[in-house]
Amino acid sequence: MGIAVSAGFFFHDRRLVHRIKAERIDQTSVYATNLPTAFVTCEKQPKIVLPADLEVVQKRWILVHELYHIRHNHHYLKLAFGLFRMLFWFNPGAYLLYSIGTEILEQRCNAAVEKELTPAERIEYQNLQRQLNASTNLFVLGFSDQKKGPDQNSDEKQKNQAKSQPQTGKKKLVLAAGMGFAAAVFLIGILFFWMSASNRFGQDQAALEKLLAENPRNKDNEMAVLAPMPQGLEEYECSLIPLNNTQEILVFIDRDGISEAQLVWNIKQDKLVKAYLPAEQATLSEERCLEAAQTAGRYYRNEEELKQAREKAIEYSGGELIIINECAAFPEFDLFQLRFSPVDNTQFYIEMGAHYKLLWNRQNHKLDRISGGFYQTSISEQRLEEIAAQTAGFYEQSVDQTKLCYIGEDQTILCPNNYYKIPKAIPFVYPAAMPQILSDSFEYGVQGLDIASQSGSLEVLAAAEGRVEKIGYDQEWGAYMILDHGHHKTFYGGLSDQIWMETWSQVEQGQVIATMKEENTPVHVHFAVLENNQAAADSRKYLEYSLIRGRQIQVPERVQTRYTIDKTQWKEIVQLVKGSTAFEEYTPNFTPKVEHNYGTPISEIMVTAQPNDFSTLTLVQNSEDNQFDISRSYLFKVLNTEVLPGCSMNLVVNVAVKQKAGKSSAEIAVNVDLNDHQYSAEGIYDPEKRILIQNDVLMSYMDADAEIRSAVVARIEEIMEKAQQIDEKALALSDQILQIITGGQPISVVTNSLYEVLGR
Repeated sequence: MGIAVSAGFFFHDRRLVHRIKAERIDQTSVYATNLPTAFVTCEKQPKIVLPADLEVVQKRWILVHELYHIRHNHHYLKLAFGLFRMLFWFNPGAYLLYSIGTEILEQRCNAAVEKELTPAERIEYQNLQRQLNASTNLFVLGFSDQKKGPDQNSDEKQKNQAKSQPQTGKKKLVLAAGMGFAAAVFLIGILFFWMSASNRFGQDQAALEKLLAENPRNKDNEMAVLAPMPQGLEEYECSLIPLNNTQEILVFIDRDGISEAQLVWNIKQDKLVKAYLPAEQATLSEERCLEAAQTAGRYYRNEEELKQAREKAIEYSGGELIIINECAAFPEFDLFQLRFSPVDNTQFYIEMGAHYKLLWNRQNHKLDRISGGFYQTSISEQRLEEIAAQTAGFYEQSVDQTKLCYIGEDQTILCPNNYYKIPKAIPFVYPAAMPQILSDSFEYGVQGLDIASQSGSLEVLAAAEGRVEKIGYDQEWGAYMILDHGHHKTFYGGLSDQIWMETWSQVEQGQVIATMKEENTPVHVHFAVLENNQAAADSRKYLEYSLIRGRQIQVPERVQTRYTIDKTQWKEIVQLVKGSTAFEEYTPNFTPKVEHNYGTPISEIMVTAQPNDFSTLTLVQNSEDNQFDISRSYLFKVLNTEVLPGCSMNLVVNVAVKQKAGKSSAEIAVNVDLNDHQYSAEGIYDPEKRILIQNDVLMSYMDADAEIRSAVVARIEEIMEKAQQIDEKALALSDQILQIITGGQPISVVTNSLYEVLGR
């Protein structure tokens, strides 16, 4: 604004000059005017303006003066002085430079004129300078720029002064220029310091408090940043709140529940807008805060784009993503839920678990976006691209829609569940995995198709979502089932006696509902679509859009039998447990007992070998794959035992080994009470590091000296060794129980002893 105002005065002067009425003299660059002034204009073709009423000799003096200006380019120098004054309008040195500079130019011209004059003529020339002073406020070179009047000194003194003017003028000009530039640098430095001081990092407390009042922190609007913080910020928790303007986010950096920094980050401009460090002794530097805010901004941008991609994917797939429960295709992760669907013809959306999200570009085979827990692991981006490509390939190639999830020899995905949700755009799926239509047939008096599984699977799948309307038995053909889907019904014949459903129970598309009868040659299911309770003339058309391009993949065989226990078997199990010595060292003089759930068939057996009536050994038959999971729990109490001379202890150790879907885990909970030293602790024991990880306690045995802590750990290790010996015998007992259940047939059961689970 200052430059604009200064420039306004500059152009105002130029306008005044051009508005002066002057007549050209004899086709020259000399003009006559009625104004009492003389000057030369700062133009590309300079013009000399003279008063019209001057005497001839006076005109000659003025022409010599102005021509000296022109020959030495003084008009450009004065223009430079003026521009400097305009740019640095706030700088007193700029005005001083302009004043001294123009004065020196005039002195040089006057000296050039006066050296040709007599003393009397010099006095008349100086009087002429005082007379022609009208150009003071004009941006021109004129007589009035000579600030000093005529000197009344002697003629000899004037001569000496004229000789010294050029040298003195140079010194003044250099001095004025130095002062101008120094003042400019000084004032610019003050200006930038003031600007930076007014926006110093961490000083936006009032603005951020207002934002927090409008956007309070709570679970509904706050998002945890799952992306990792930059190096050095791993111990901090980062979260954010999107602001209403959709361009900014409010970022929080916390440590141990205490706010360390509050930042506002602009997503579109990718820069920090506001910052506040509420802690009295803030430990975060400006650089660290910027890195954290930038990480949060990128994470949020990814989340927003992935959210939009998910909505498009749901719309594209007909109302829902394809879901595969407990996928185990990728060994980097435990069992997780896999969701996926195309977004459009160019992108593919993937969810792995609750937080992991990928956006895969189907055209250039690259990841467009990544978000979630992947950042917390050591998984490389290349591996994520492989996972995304494999999942997209699974969809596009329709790889085995119903099998458990394995990685085949050709690295093709096989997914782990007996069903998953098929997009609603597909009305029916085949009732067998990797189906093969053998022929049309007329079994059960129903016109339909005989369909086998090329993989050898015996599972029969629900062709669509619905409910079980009827389960029947035909004397000639065997068991059958009818499902009601609302608009149509489907018929399944050639079933074994192992039907897993009940009448009126709900089924989902692709769900396993029964098994094929192995006595049929070849083994197949008789399938038909019923229209108005009558078999359709052609059921093939209903399967036209089903997933029929399943690849030929060899998969591990699964035991399909659901074991039941009769009274004779149960009596044998009871006698086995009562006579077992597996828990003799665990609870001497205590007879273990066995119970089971009261469902039919029996799916859970519980052996209790401790007085607290909690199950010690539990065998559970999984309803999905009929395999057995074997879990154990042991409680050890060491009371009033001297760990060191003069130091007694109460120690409770609870060892739990849990197993589900073939996966084992162990947890060792410990309670320590050093009575004589008034120390207590409760937490989880880490057998690898041999330390106790504390929970919330008032006093900790960790405050005790190293000798006491070492003695406590030694006692825990003794208990661990005893638990391992008991656990081996408990697993041997579970094998004997399973032999009774299966009638001596081989069964695939994954069991790991306590030390195997702990990796010891």
